[in-house]
Formats: sequence, structure tokens, C-alpha cells
Amino acid sequence: MKRWGVSVSAFFVIALLVLGVHHALARRAQQERESHYKAALLSYSRDLNPGMKRKEVEDYLHAKNAPFRQMCCVDVKKFSKGVYDDLTKIGAENAPWFCSEKNV
Repeated sequence: MKRWGVSVSAFFVIALLVLGVHHALARRAQQERESHYKAALLSYSRDLNPGMKRKEVEDYLHAKNAPFRQMCCVDVKKFSKGVYDDLTKIGAENAPWFCSEKNV
């Protein structure tokens, strides 16, 4: 009986270690993705200014080979005026089980 108890205890200790290592690696990967997102946002913030014409922004995105799409209803106040928003993807996160994708 003692061997069985020791085996079960060892299994749980090893399982906790594996979970701990997995959590640490996932956290490090998340921090790396966050730094990438911040760098992309800093680049856009530096190069694009409020009040720029849509054509200038779209030309900038084309020059950077950044795919974008126009989408309605991101800002409801502006859409009521018939204005679409330009959206570009800077990254993707692991989606929860109920979503197909989680874009940043």
C-alpha cells in the first residue's frame, strides 16, 4: 500500500511540475507577443496622425504592405455618418474554445 501511495504522490508532483513549466512558457510567449504589438502600435502612432486624410493612411498601409479592410460599425457614431473604419491586423492570440479566431 505504501508504494501505491508514493506512486500517486509522485505522479501528482510531476503533473504539477509539467503544468508549472507549461504556464511559464505560455506567459513568456504572451509577453513576447505583447512587445510585438506595442512595437507595431508605436510605429503606427509615430507615422499616422489624427486628422490625416483616409487616402494618406491607405497609401501608408499599402506602402508598408499591411493588409487592411474597411469595416462598418467599429465606431457607431462615425458610422451613422456613413464612415467606414480601416482595420489592419497586427497579430493573433489563441482563441478561446467558443471563437474561431482572436485578432489583435
